[in-house]
Amino acid sequence: VIIKMGKFARVATSLLGLCFLTILESAANFPGHLQPLGLHQPPEKEIAEVHGAISPRDFYSKSMQFSRPVILRKAVEGCPAAQLWKDDYLREHYGQLEFKTDVAKKEQLVIKSTRLFLSDFLNMYNESQYYIVDQLPTEMRGEMPLIDCLQCGGFTSQLQEMLFWFSSGNTTSSFHFDTFDNVNCQIDGTKHWFIIDKKEGDLHASLVHGEVPMEEFDVDAVDMNLYPQFRNIPWWSALINPGDCIYVPYKWFHYVRSYGRNLAVNVWWTPLEDLDDHSCKETEKMASGKLFLSDVSLTPAVHVRFLMTEMIRNNDGHVTLERSKFLFVSEGVSLITDQIFNDLDGNGDGLLTIDEVNQTDLQFFHDHFHVKPTDINIHGAGHFDSDDSHENGDDDLDAIQIHNEL
Repeated sequence: VIIKMGKFARVATSLLGLCFLTILESAANFPGHLQPLGLHQPPEKEIAEVHGAISPRDFYSKSMQFSRPVILRKAVEGCPAAQLWKDDYLREHYGQLEFKTDVAKKEQLVIKSTRLFLSDFLNMYNESQYYIVDQLPTEMRGEMPLIDCLQCGGFTSQLQEMLFWFSSGNTTSSFHFDTFDNVNCQIDGTKHWFIIDKKEGDLHASLVHGEVPMEEFDVDAVDMNLYPQFRNIPWWSALINPGDCIYVPYKWFHYVRSYGRNLAVNVWWTPLEDLDDHSCKETEKMASGKLFLSDVSLTPAVHVRFLMTEMIRNNDGHVTLERSKFLFVSEGVSLITDQIFNDLDGNGDGLLTIDEVNQTDLQFFHDHFHVKPTDINIHGAGHFDSDDSHENGDDDLDAIQIHNEL
């Protein structure tokens, strides 16, 4: 009996091994298996392009209103930043400024960062993995214009972040989405963008709700066995050159590769529901010229309120106290207290609605929510959400979690 069982065990083991090898061979037959994301099939389409300036009206009505990405060719070509931000100029004028600097060019779930003076970074970045990802300093904002399509229409009251990206190239981002509308402007070098339409609802839902273990996802070697969602996913391609900008709408998944000395500035803003055309007419009457980033301010309370309405919209238009406590979190800690909920719940029926949130003055959100909008998760602890945690981490080479774009 012992001999027969031993034979049976060996046969069973062999069959299991054969099944395992069959699974591996099957995965290997899928195009793009263990290759960089995007090699599974050609891009579905190239992103629409606009050459030169585009007005806020056209930008809103032709692109943003329909959540369509667009490439804005030569939108910042010849601007002061493009002309001035060479290494010698940056060292002389801004070398004393300190920047948060990643110590690896490939973005992973856990990465380390430090803080470096720009002068020190410039001395070593060409021979190192150092990569600046930080807020654009106030001192430098006067040399970077606010892109034409955001100059009026209500955009300037919705601005959330201005980020500065600087490396020697060959960086690779994670696969992520932004909880903002985003314009990324290339000052030097090029970037290749891989973008997935947020209408790919099955993929979007599975990622947001934690059904796909993204902590093991490698954009350089996609395992089509572990991630079958990516076997036939259609994608859009964009190559961004110096002077170009790209608009990536709210919640469009993407990842990015950079090449050559690479400088970029991106602006995040809260999505507009409607264009304030009157403000554009008023702006046209003014002779003050183009706004620069130094002329505008960030309004985090606007985005906190927006994220709360998104949370409610995702939950059939109303949430209870307990549900809101579970969903509206930062680093696993609820941002909703009994008092905050009761103050927002205008009719006292125990259900918080979008109208009740929108009718609450912005000052309330400014006074009661003391976290950055980039740190807020509206899907509950443990779920894949916003891209940005570059600003969350500690310095001096402490480990931080990041989900940022390049």
